[in-house]
Amino acid sequence: MDGFKTNFDYPLIMGVINLDEQSFYENSRAQDLDGFMNRVEAQIKEGADIIDIGPTSSRPGASLSKASEELVKLKKYVPHLMRHFPGTCFSIDTYHSEVADYCLSEGFQILNDISASSLDDKLLKVCKSHEAVYILMHMRGNPKNMQEFTYYNDIVKEIGDFFELGLEKLKYFGISQVFLDPGFGFGKSLNDNFKLLKNLTKFKHYNCPLLVGLSRKTMIQKTLDVSAEEALNGTTAAHVLALEQGANILRVHDVREAKEAVKIWSVYAAV
Repeated sequence: MDGFKTNFDYPLIMGVINLDEQSFYENSRAQDLDGFMNRVEAQIKEGADIIDIGPTSSRPGASLSKASEELVKLKKYVPHLMRHFPGTCFSIDTYHSEVADYCLSEGFQILNDISASSLDDKLLKVCKSHEAVYILMHMRGNPKNMQEFTYYNDIVKEIGDFFELGLEKLKYFGISQVFLDPGFGFGKSLNDNFKLLKNLTKFKHYNCPLLVGLSRKTMIQKTLDVSAEEALNGTTAAHVLALEQGANILRVHDVREAKEAVKIWSVYAAV
């Protein structure tokens, strides 16, 4: 594999498709092959640069999945993906090396690991063996207990320290293509999520593309007192703020709306 190629002159959109019925936003879920393929096709037509496939939920309180459970789901869909959408960049959202190896072997290019390899010590070897992009995301604990660990003395500094250590580890394994994700909603308070959003530029000196996952999350729901289904307008506002703070990739449920936000911001930024 040649790896993921882009110069990031223009912000990218990563569309999200979930295969787990527990995923927090119902409209992101695909429960059968036809629905799944239609959703992928729609996101491509709307302009997704990357499509992130999630075989299990990582919502607050979610239990850890088993690799075997994820593989059962993925093997129903992945072969069809690669036949029908051969030019599309796919990302696998997993913390299991066996799952990562399967998807990367099938042609996926990005490993989106919420655990920073803490849940499976073989993940980084698998990532390197496929010369895949690795998404290094900050999370305390795991999805089931992460909201028990939301106290920080200085969240921006502590996540910066986490990125430094993580990048050193990735360098040791020979992984050179890395996206940084501060992990909005993963073991953070409402106030700290917004503090992160306001200080994204402080992570730019690592010279890695910065990915943010804000779409319809609890920080938006709580601020506006709305459900996930009602959080699109707030999401768009947050996306523009993230772009202004240097975000390179928006991980989203609503591709068309995010592309429009990027276009408006890009014209504004160029004036």
